[in-house]
Amino acid sequence: MASESSVNPIPILLHLIAIAIGVFLGLRAMDAIAPDLPGEGVDPAIASSSAPEAVAGDDPNSLFLAANLEPALDQLADQLPAGEGVLRLRIEPGSLSAETGDEDGLFELADVSPTLPALLADEIHRERDRVTLGDVGFMELIATRQGPEWYVQLDTSSTDVPPPWTYGAPLEGAPLTVGGAPPVPIVGQ
Repeated sequence: MASESSVNPIPILLHLIAIAIGVFLGLRAMDAIAPDLPGEGVDPAIASSSAPEAVAGDDPNSLFLAANLEPALDQLADQLPAGEGVLRLRIEPGSLSAETGDEDGLFELADVSPTLPALLADEIHRERDRVTLGDVGFMELIATRQGPEWYVQLDTSSTDVPPPWTYGAPLEGAPLTVGGAPPVPIVGQ
């Protein structure tokens, strides 16, 4: 006589539900801890506040200050594509962005001293007493054939300082040059 054996479906259903919940929670956890990388073709960037265009160069949360720039550079480094160097690093009081590539001669974010933007502003102030960190519109570090070069542009819409409004310096910040056009990037020459 054959007897029918019955399988209890409750343990199987409980295991399937537990697996589904585990996969769901695992995906949620990965989404929470994974860095938000920019999409394809989007340059890495950081904003210091919800209104980065409203931040002045001498504000306490300005990215020209080393205490704010250092963590912003670390956050920006997390966004850089693996194996790529930096062609252009743009620092504005309220934002930080980078153009990257894989060509020879580009620099690494680790090469950038977070104290240098404020030091460049101090050096400009020594040259021209009326210029302060609040007068700086942006600073860029550009990879050139001669190595990375700084380009500093005063905010001509908010300063009453007469020209020259541009300054340059090598990666180390000295010697400071007054006036001139932005350095020519190594890519596209």
